[in-house]
Amino acid sequence: MPLSPIPDVPRPPSASSGGTVTARIWDAARRFAAIAENLRTLEIEDARTQSQRLELSKIVLGLSNDVHELLGQMKAIEQRFDDRDKLLDAMIRLRVAEEMQKLRVELLGKDNPGVVSCDQS
Repeated sequence: MPLSPIPDVPRPPSASSGGTVTARIWDAARRFAAIAENLRTLEIEDARTQSQRLELSKIVLGLSNDVHELLGQMKAIEQRFDDRDKLLDAMIRLRVAEEMQKLRVELLGKDNPGVVSCDQS
């Protein structure tokens, strides 16, 4: 709501040369009314602004909570990836060890006919 300009009330000819007290009081009352209206407009705008600030603060708080929750979820996902990588590494080491054992048995079994293979498959 735009502010009303303070009216520049035209004065009667007698007001510019001293004028009557009543004319000057009337002029001051009109100016006061315009100032009061502008003040009410500013108060309304201030109340709207305060309400908008409060609403924005609530939104920011909600977003902050969402970000905090998402960070927790990201950490949990990273931990799962780390655990999965560790499990995969352990499985690979186990497979390599099994294959090395099979190769040892095969190689030692060929050179030493008395060595029995552990592999029954």
